[in-house]
Amino acid sequence: MAVRPSLICKWKLLFSLLIVISLITGCWDSQKIEDLTFAVGVGFDLVTEENSDQSVATASSKLKVTYQNLIPTQTMSSSSSSASTASESYHNITAIGDSVHELTRRVSILTKPISGEHVKVIVIGRKLAEKIELETLLNLFFRDEEFRESCLIFIAREEAARILSSSKIDIPSLLIKSISDNQYRSTKILPTFTLQKAISKLQSNSSFILQTVDVQEGNIIFSGGGIIDGKTHRLTNFFSPNEVQGLAWITGHKEGGLLTIRNQRKETLFIYEIARIKSNMVARVQGEQISFHIRVRSTGRISEDWRNLKTDPKHTKQLVHQSEAQVTAEVKTYLQNTINTMQRYKEDVANFDTTLRIQHPHIWHKVKGDWNRVFSTIPITYDVRIQIEDYGLENMGLSQD
Repeated sequence: MAVRPSLICKWKLLFSLLIVISLITGCWDSQKIEDLTFAVGVGFDLVTEENSDQSVATASSKLKVTYQNLIPTQTMSSSSSSASTASESYHNITAIGDSVHELTRRVSILTKPISGEHVKVIVIGRKLAEKIELETLLNLFFRDEEFRESCLIFIAREEAARILSSSKIDIPSLLIKSISDNQYRSTKILPTFTLQKAISKLQSNSSFILQTVDVQEGNIIFSGGGIIDGKTHRLTNFFSPNEVQGLAWITGHKEGGLLTIRNQRKETLFIYEIARIKSNMVARVQGEQISFHIRVRSTGRISEDWRNLKTDPKHTKQLVHQSEAQVTAEVKTYLQNTINTMQRYKEDVANFDTTLRIQHPHIWHKVKGDWNRVFSTIPITYDVRIQIEDYGLENMGLSQD
């Protein structure tokens, strides 16, 4: 007896459904959300007599880890109640030991299992960064798939634990992340530095700079940068906020920020609002002599002016040229101060090494083994051009001639 076509179609459909069901096994490693603790920040410090728990610390203890964990229910309520505080939205768990992985397991004894997928920031205390190689400290984060390579790294001027317990208004880790996102508003804020970038720099033995954070009057502030040496992989020196600003002009490719122009009495004349900065670095080689030239171009506007502008409209262009010259002189001062500091520290954190490697690979091969010392003696010149596109003169009764 022949099988009807409709019956064959039904069997084919049933067979297809069985195959699909067998392939859909679900998430084998899933965990209930109420059984997890969501960490948004991690802080590392060196164990000292002041910050150690003598009942927990041993002779080999050298690390203190602080996990900043969200309290989901409180976080939700805090967004709907103005009376709630940040401390009700998170809690910090601290442990002391001699390895990061051990500490992570120890923290799990104190609370629910920690999920590292939501870690936004890693803050490293100054004393620890000066003593332990960064590559060793972050080894677990490089290896563990749970931690995202996009999380940001910062250096604490003092203790990381103090940073992560400082804010009474916001969750400290999320506040740090938010401030770092404002780099387009200030040249004193360094570009964000991710775990992935740190891996690349450490593996290539290149010096680099990390944003430093501090606490003043209970508020988290960004205060310069910490220099990580390419050979030792440790914190060696700091950049001031003004030197960070000079670094922004050297490396370029930045939008936003302000530059305050003052007279000799330190009185504010006007504010130059940066629209964009573009920098081009050229390595020059003559025989065995290496030099660099930096070409800086910037456009912007005068956003605020404290000068007496009772100027004849015929002299408008002269006023603009004068303002451009003042901005140029100020930028050159920042540039020179930052270059002097880098060469005094023997730390190339502005990618001069990359420029030489790309433009003159045969020369780079000769000097890369002792680059920081060589860099400290290399002549660096620059030229700066500022173009003020908007100076608001029409609003002041002045117009272009």
